[in-house]
Amino acid sequence: MSVIVTNSGNGPLRVTVPEIAAPFSVSECEGERSLPRLKNCTIHVAFDPQKGGLQSGLFLIQDNARNSKPIVQLNGTAKGVLQTINFRPKVTTFSYAVRKFSLSAKASSDLPVNFASLTTRVCKVNALAAVIQKGGTCVIEATQPGSEEYLAAPPVDVKFAITPASQTIKFAPIKGPEFAKTTLTLSASSSSGLKVSFVSTTHKVCTVSGTTAKLLIAGTCTIRASQAGNADYAAASQVSRSFTVLQARRSSRNGDEVR
Repeated sequence: MSVIVTNSGNGPLRVTVPEIAAPFSVSECEGERSLPRLKNCTIHVAFDPQKGGLQSGLFLIQDNARNSKPIVQLNGTAKGVLQTINFRPKVTTFSYAVRKFSLSAKASSDLPVNFASLTTRVCKVNALAAVIQKGGTCVIEATQPGSEEYLAAPPVDVKFAITPASQTIKFAPIKGPEFAKTTLTLSASSSSGLKVSFVSTTHKVCTVSGTTAKLLIAGTCTIRASQAGNADYAAASQVSRSFTVLQARRSSRNGDEVR
């Protein structure tokens, strides 16, 4: 927008443009500030809105003309002001054991920011928190839909790494002694709730099938418990238990035990 000032009097006209309030700004008169008769100069007006809607302003042109107080009315309409979202979390890696973490972002408009998960199998959003579903990559999108004054902000996506949690195995010592030619039921649990597997590391003395140890001959039997982990839990440290296997009991013809 431009305002043209013309000297229609008989003498020189001195023009001064004072500063005006935002969102308008004006330049000094281009050309001669002291205008000869019938000469003119141009005042440029800039409109830099910080909010949407109709906005008004005015400025007074100061000059040396007698009884002259020219006032210029300014009107501008902003369809919507641009805004951005600052979504830069300091931590982007979480253990599955955390189960949820808080979300925080700020819009340049100070309007509230919304969050949504783009990977709902890995994480979901509950208000201002991400709730972990499983290990993997969690992608959270921050949005601000705008208002009468502000345009919708460009969405911002952030990736979070959900790493496997640690786990331990509880495998109680096997007191023994046990006898050869018998079986033994094995029991152990993991802190993750995942199934524990067993294996014999002394195959001549004992073997394992599922949760049953078969004791073959006298000696030392060592059973190792393990849990391999999955996407949510890292492999557990293996736990081994050893116990003594005695020679098999023999029975006499009358049914009495003979050792």
